[in-house]
Amino acid sequence: MSFHPFSHSQFTIRFTVTCSIGDDPFMFHAQIFKLGFDFHRFVCNDLISAFGCSGFMKSACKVFDESPQRDIVAWTALFNELVKNDVPGEAQVI
Repeated sequence: MSFHPFSHSQFTIRFTVTCSIGDDPFMFHAQIFKLGFDFHRFVCNDLISAFGCSGFMKSACKVFDESPQRDIVAWTALFNELVKNDVPGEAQVI
C-alpha cells in the first residue's frame, strides 16, 4: 500500500487534469484509472477535453463512449473538441 500525503478526491483529480492540458493526457488517464476515478462523470468530461486539446480525438471519443453518464456537459465537450480539431463533420454525425 502506498502512502499519499493528501487524499485524492474528484476535485483534486479534476484540477490536475484541467491544469495540465497540453501535457500527455495518457499519463493522467492512467493515474485516474489507478485511483478509481475513471467512471466519475466530471473526471470523464475533463478527460474528453484533455484528449481533445492534445489532438487525440479517438481517445476522447473512447472516453465519451465509455462514460457512465453522457450529460449535456459531456456532449458539449466532445462537440467542442471535434470542431477545434477540424472534424466538424463527425460532430454532425453524432
